[in-house]
Amino acid sequence: MTPLRVVMGAVLLCALAACKPTWTIALEETPAGSPPVFSLSRKGTIEPANVSVFRVDACASRGTPPIDTHWLTMAPDAKGLPPVGRIVYGVPPQHWRSAQGPHPLIPGCYRAALTNAPPLEFDILPDGRATARR
Repeated sequence: MTPLRVVMGAVLLCALAACKPTWTIALEETPAGSPPVFSLSRKGTIEPANVSVFRVDACASRGTPPIDTHWLTMAPDAKGLPPVGRIVYGVPPQHWRSAQGPHPLIPGCYRAALTNAPPLEFDILPDGRATARR
């Protein structure tokens, strides 16, 4: 392998690593019966993200996208919209709209997802509290 190829490969790997999504979805603590609240963080610090789609599905849902989505909200045109740092279940962020649902969350397992972040699985307990799965 020539030195130029090694350098080009290293540059490509660095560029890919820099573009790797670092966002995570966390579940904020809320009182029993209140809708779940999700916060977006990056490298362990709560920080708004430029996202345009957020969804909540049952953990057992299958398909792409699942046909039984509980809530799907999106920004019709994400260009120029402010970043989103917090999402309350059933309440679209400013300038967004609900495309499906929201449907009531009954006790069970759910998955919250958005682009460029690993999904968050959480449970709705019989008393209505939401808790993240570990």
